[in-house]
Amino acid sequence: MRLLNAKSRQIHNFTSSEDINEFAILSHTWGAGEVTLQDWESLPTADLELKEGYRKINYCCKQALEDGYEWVWIDTCCIDKSSSAELSEAVNSMFQWYQDAAICYAHLTDVQDDTSEDSLLTALSRSRWFTRGWTLQELLASSDIVFYSENWKKLTTKLNSVETLSTITGIEKEYLEGAPLEAASAAKKMSWAASRETTRIEDIAYCLLGIFDVNMPLIYGEGKKAFKRLQEEIMKAHPEDHTLFAWGDVVEKMTDIPYVITDKAKAAEMDEIPWEASKVTQPPSGLLAESPADFKDSGGFMTSSIATKFYKHAPRGVITSLPQIQDKNIRLHLPVQFNRYQSIYYWKQPQIAILRGTAVALLLCCHEKAPNFLPVILLRSCSGRSSFNRTREICFRYQLLPTTLQPAIFKSRRMLNIGPPRQLRLEAGDIMLRRYIWGKATETMGWWSASANQTIPEGVVKMCGVKDGPICLLYNRLCQVSCRHGFGVKLERVERDGESMAGISVSIVPMDVGPPETAKDEPIKPDFDLKWNPRTQCTRADVPAEFKKVISMPCGSIEFDIQPFPVIAIKAERALMNTKSNTGDSFVDVLDVIITERLLPYHPKNKQASHKEDH
Repeated sequence: MRLLNAKSRQIHNFTSSEDINEFAILSHTWGAGEVTLQDWESLPTADLELKEGYRKINYCCKQALEDGYEWVWIDTCCIDKSSSAELSEAVNSMFQWYQDAAICYAHLTDVQDDTSEDSLLTALSRSRWFTRGWTLQELLASSDIVFYSENWKKLTTKLNSVETLSTITGIEKEYLEGAPLEAASAAKKMSWAASRETTRIEDIAYCLLGIFDVNMPLIYGEGKKAFKRLQEEIMKAHPEDHTLFAWGDVVEKMTDIPYVITDKAKAAEMDEIPWEASKVTQPPSGLLAESPADFKDSGGFMTSSIATKFYKHAPRGVITSLPQIQDKNIRLHLPVQFNRYQSIYYWKQPQIAILRGTAVALLLCCHEKAPNFLPVILLRSCSGRSSFNRTREICFRYQLLPTTLQPAIFKSRRMLNIGPPRQLRLEAGDIMLRRYIWGKATETMGWWSASANQTIPEGVVKMCGVKDGPICLLYNRLCQVSCRHGFGVKLERVERDGESMAGISVSIVPMDVGPPETAKDEPIKPDFDLKWNPRTQCTRADVPAEFKKVISMPCGSIEFDIQPFPVIAIKAERALMNTKSNTGDSFVDVLDVIITERLLPYHPKNKQASHKEDH
């Protein structure tokens, strides 16, 4: 640590701030003509005095001597910024240095000398000092701050203006008065920095290291990755603070999210969703925020003791691990509700609106406006097992906070892999699932395909011709009669008169969901006089003629009403893509797949007795 002697104006090296009894420190905003360490050591005094940045150094030294301090620390001339190692050490130590300083002088160059006490709030709120990232930690770390105007006229002190400073910064008074920052949640601290700016993109992360009491190396040039690294370090240090994930557009109830349809039956009845340019959906993201600005409305989120319960009291046989970093993704256990809602997704190209199943994951924290409720984030499935992207919305009044030691919601915990979306390139000839809805007694089991390019969870099927082969959507039946009676909906391109995409063949494939491995050779009962295929053979299975229909493109619809399966209706139409070439081949086929439950489970009369006996 370098310190400037206020009297001799010589710079000396010290091992740490603990080696000096008392020193003063300067807080300011950088401008043109700053005096660097190299300038101070090489330029004559006359040349230094010509630089704009010398004036505040001179003010600071004079004030320190007047207040009885021999040493001062000023970041412009006390750090060798040409040394990346020294710069990294200084940035990681800076919060501690401001804490250790006996007094901090805050120089507000844009506040007039004649500012009165009555106009102080207005003058300070307009000052650039309150908009910069680095001055936030200086405000919080320093216990004794004296504010000075443009020409070094005393304006006020931190302790005398706590109310004013709280109003300007949004920081609660107790933290300005010295309450430990550990008591503030991650979201609250991030919200303090939401409106702050830094010259370098990376500095918006580096300036927060001390506030979160974490350390990490500086890598200038990494851009926004720095803020992701900061969040990862916070997550490692405080894994039970789920408010770190509580960023985005904060709403009170799910019905406040305009594109979410909370009534699944209503979604099934929607015949067409008009496309609106103003509603083009923002791309989803990973679990972590892009910048502190994402936390601008998140200051009300608080940590909760339920997080500790969640990680300590897992159901028997379940190991609940703390959040882990895996490449660009975050792996963590959360209580999840799958396919609870449908959400409207507005594509920019082609210009269509589709419905997508949306899961919700509970965060183990709460909001000050609803302290007895758990919030949720919305998840969209993507390619990969248990892989999801998240949307920007977070609903803070969702699930009543349980009070028992092992709440029921803990049983719905799942290991999730939440990360940023991959680049999904939509190409001419792809199939898009516009509506993909199934009833309460049906459970999706994913898909089985002949090609690795199929991406059903993202609503796109790569099927640009017969060569791509079929894909089969797999389902399980949840009612008592079903047990092992699943089914698949097999889609395949049909070639006609040399046209490789003249139609879409749709087949209903009876599927054996499968007994336990120890009894894999046991026949399925009752068999309903059907051949039940293993899921791995659904794309190659032979089915009766009435189980297969063809939709002739560019539009058409079919319906299967076959016992013992639910009613399956499929509608298809061709949508043009607005490409530069604008050729006739620039299209996608859009499918609506609606699976409707029957009122009562079906049993053939001659099978009822045997089925009852079997189950």
